[in-house]
Amino acid sequence: MSETLVKSAYLKIAAGRRVGTICLRQPCALCDRPFDVQNGAQVVTAHDDGGGRAGLVCPRCASKAEEELREQMLERAERLREKADRLARWAEGGIQTDIAGEPAGSRQGAARGEL
Repeated sequence: MSETLVKSAYLKIAAGRRVGTICLRQPCALCDRPFDVQNGAQVVTAHDDGGGRAGLVCPRCASKAEEELREQMLERAERLREKADRLARWAEGGIQTDIAGEPAGSRQGAARGEL
């Protein structure tokens, strides 16, 4: 695996405005678990060091200590790297599809207008 240099960055987590929607199911920007944002609830938002919005933060993550959040995010990053490596291996190994018994070549040819 190639060595990757990681630029130092920080994440700012702060309470924000109140939501005006009835109900919104949203994945947490930090743990990726879906959570509900209810009408009138105050949202907690994460922003990167450049001021870009990273996303909404669930109540569970918003209540964690900084060190606990850091460890959780590092573990999630490792799982994502493992998933990315697995997807890359599958893509490099070739993709074989057979949906509903139809050979992949006939779908590809139909998409290109070759049939």
